[in-house]
Amino acid sequence: MNKRTNKIIKRESSIIITILSLTVVFGLCIYPYNAFKRSKIHTIEGMINSQKKLSDSLSTQFNGKHSDQKKFSDMLSAACNDSSSEQNVSVGLWEILDKAYRVDLIPSFYTSKLFNPVFLKFLKSNGFEDDKSFENFLKKNLLTKIDSLNLFESEKVCLEISDLENRERNYQSQVINSERQIKLSVWVLLILFAIAYPLRFIILAINW
Repeated sequence: MNKRTNKIIKRESSIIITILSLTVVFGLCIYPYNAFKRSKIHTIEGMINSQKKLSDSLSTQFNGKHSDQKKFSDMLSAACNDSSSEQNVSVGLWEILDKAYRVDLIPSFYTSKLFNPVFLKFLKSNGFEDDKSFENFLKKNLLTKIDSLNLFESEKVCLEISDLENRERNYQSQVINSERQIKLSVWVLLILFAIAYPLRFIILAINW
């Protein structure tokens, strides 16, 4: 084997080793890339959990009151439908109760003979034996401006959570799984070989 042949073999071997090394380096670089993306995902997940707790704390009181109001309204609707009275439960029942509570009309529910007896019977049959007990119930369950403000803030936080979840999905889509890592490495290998093939002749031409 002459010197020229040895030189060609060394050159070709060097090119192949360089290509394989670059491909391996590319494949290894994917790991820190994925680690960086996963750290971003982990950070966003922490932010989402924190924001969800904040949203829940802001909306808990409003949702609790709203649930109790609905339960009361449903029970009243059932009582009215079961009675011989043709009274319909107003859609604005809680608005009426709120106004009555604020102007101290609740005692008249129990004392005025002009007040609807069906509603009074309903109140007493559900544990509201006197005006004080019903006032305490209303005080606990009437929505306040603070409740509405907190709900508004909770909805704003929910929008922020939605934005964070979109960012999280975006980062998750950028993480390269093992199957895709292999495909990319093969593509890099093929591209490097495609580049190296004409490059060999350019080097030969220069050396010639």
